[in-house]
Amino acid sequence: MINKVSFSYNASVYEGTDFTPHKLIFGTSARIPSSLNFEELDDTYSYYLTNLFEEIRELQDIARTNLQRVKEKSKGYDKRVNQAR
Repeated sequence: MINKVSFSYNASVYEGTDFTPHKLIFGTSARIPSSLNFEELDDTYSYYLTNLFEEIRELQDIARTNLQRVKEKSKGYDKRVNQAR
């Protein structure tokens, strides 16, 4: 059961980043084995890795920006709550 729960968690979009943990780490959406598309595997290994690293870097930058936005929004909420006391 732990494998299924772990997969579900890693394939779920995190509210703060707007991405799944799997996508941020591996650069692709999590897929079950029956959803693999072998036509995607035509690139050379070097080309694949270069593109993968670039995509992961871009995704992490976007996630960082999204987290900062959520953090700033939370600060505004905290200020309003503290002022109301």
